[in-house]
Amino acid sequence: MAVNDETIRYFPGAVSGTAAYDLSRYERFDYGTSAPETEETYEEEIREPVSRGGAHAAAQTNLKIRPISVIGVLLTAAIAVLALLANLRLTAITAETVELEQQLEALEDERTQLQIRYENTFDLTEIEEYATKTLGMVRLQDDQIVVLDSTAEDRAEILREEKGEAFFAVLRDAGSLWDGIKAYFIR
Repeated sequence: MAVNDETIRYFPGAVSGTAAYDLSRYERFDYGTSAPETEETYEEEIREPVSRGGAHAAAQTNLKIRPISVIGVLLTAAIAVLALLANLRLTAITAETVELEQQLEALEDERTQLQIRYENTFDLTEIEEYATKTLGMVRLQDDQIVVLDSTAEDRAEILREEKGEAFFAVLRDAGSLWDGIKAYFIR
């Protein structure tokens, strides 16, 4: 049903906020009814719905907070906090990575310097100087070097034992064999 501007009576005074959209506060007249006779009766009819709750009650019911809205706000806040914590963790890890990279560069420089020092420690001239000056060693003279002549052929010589000594050698060997057998079984 279309509302005609002639059939609506408005509150006297200004209307603000969502109350402007509340059409229930307007008094509608049918064409067959008559308008209030005086201004006082008009104001009483208008105030009567307001005193029962009218437009203000309708505006207040629209202001109720729905549980799904609260859950949405809480979830949004939780996600924002988690994003902030993740960003803080990322910043801390990045700072730690930079620090570790600096330590790695310093250690690589130190390794290079130690490698150079290590290679320089085996310089033969420095070793010879250390041996002669610090330890008091002297380089050999040519007359101190002796060369052995090994032109003779290798040979082995078997010495013969006398017969009496051979008998005692066999007895000694038998005695040591007997001691070994005895030690094996008696343990």
